[in-house]
Amino acid sequence: MGSRRKHPRITTELPKDLVRAINERLVAGETYESIAAYLRERGHDISKSSVGRYGKDFLSKLERLRIVKEQARTIMSEGK
Repeated sequence: MGSRRKHPRITTELPKDLVRAINERLVAGETYESIAAYLRERGHDISKSSVGRYGKDFLSKLERLRIVKEQARTIMSEGK
């Protein structure tokens, strides 16, 4: 049995502008299946599962950033 990739194909094989488009679609709530179809239309064979793994990680990081931003805002407002 092979080991899992440490870096998703989305970040290692796709152009940065396409990764940005994927991120925007994830934030907008598009389905992983829809995003995989979007990639296939552009000539990239990235599976729904691969998009799902990337999306889960991306959205988790995005949520952590939102929490930290809110905590920083709270700390700054308390210091005034």
